[in-house]
Amino acid sequence: LRRGISPDTFTYNSLIHGFCKHDRLDEAKRIFNLMASKGCSADVVTFNSLIEGCCRAKKVGDGMELLHEMSRRGFVADTITYSILIHGFCQAGDLNAAQDLFQEMISHGVEPDVQTHNILISGFVKEEEFLRAEELYSEMLRKGISPDTFTYSSMIHGLCKQTRLDEA
Repeated sequence: LRRGISPDTFTYNSLIHGFCKHDRLDEAKRIFNLMASKGCSADVVTFNSLIEGCCRAKKVGDGMELLHEMSRRGFVADTITYSILIHGFCQAGDLNAAQDLFQEMISHGVEPDVQTHNILISGFVKEEEFLRAEELYSEMLRKGISPDTFTYSSMIHGLCKQTRLDEA
């Protein structure tokens, strides 16, 4: 700005992402507001960065507000958006909200990928909700989603925590 160059969406997104990554959420929000005041349009990447920043700051509710703001502005949340928020809820120990959002994602026509499943399975295992982890794992297989090493690691960890070593 000081050199008379007008930043574009990509430039603003880079700044917002950088501030969020370094836990400077207030500055990221300031850039987001500046972006709008300069007539530069936000996109899904902009919102995803801010939502991730909110979740990192343990402000998942603020992240959900941004999800609603996205929708009001006509943007469609993608797998990344939902995965970030589901992870935020899992980190906060709110597995019911995480699972509700997972179901909302599906109802809005956004198919969870292996990473989204992994986030929720890992959250279930961490909170010792082993039956829920196993149910989601089975559902994942029924949908034809191939588990990866992270999936197997989470499931093995859960089985070991239950002393089901032969199954692990």
